[in-house]
Amino acid sequence: MSWIVVNTKSNCEIKACSNLMRQGFKVFFPKIEKTVIRFKKICKTFKPLFPGYIFVLLEDNKNWTKINYTYGVFKILRFSEKIYYLPSEIMKNIKKNCNENGIFKKKIKIQKGEKITFIKNNFFTMDAVFDEYIDQNRAFIFLEFLKQKVKAKVKMSDIQIQN
Repeated sequence: MSWIVVNTKSNCEIKACSNLMRQGFKVFFPKIEKTVIRFKKICKTFKPLFPGYIFVLLEDNKNWTKINYTYGVFKILRFSEKIYYLPSEIMKNIKKNCNENGIFKKKIKIQKGEKITFIKNNFFTMDAVFDEYIDQNRAFIFLEFLKQKVKAKVKMSDIQIQN
């Protein structure tokens, strides 16, 4: 049993996953949480960690040719006409950094003085400057309030790096 990489059609990762699972294949589709602003509201959505690609566990005696003809699938990743089997170490590392739902756990490393956005209650946003980590879940930031810099203690989940 080895993992293979399957290239999906544009924005069809979810369709390809459900159709392959319906056929009895074990599929792994890692996702990452993104924060977007829609209609002046901050929403969290899930985007593919590897857009256009999913991973399928291929059993030794399972017919893999029907994967290419599955709705949502473009093709199986190959190199010189041979199926590319993903090394087990790479797959272990990807799975290790994802939770049980396949959501990638972000490890944010922010440098002192880096510009960030402070988001509170999915409504209030404010530009800020990162100061230092307190622990894994909290940090100090500087907010500009009435033309004064104010040091505040915030949760790491309320911080977003500016692009």
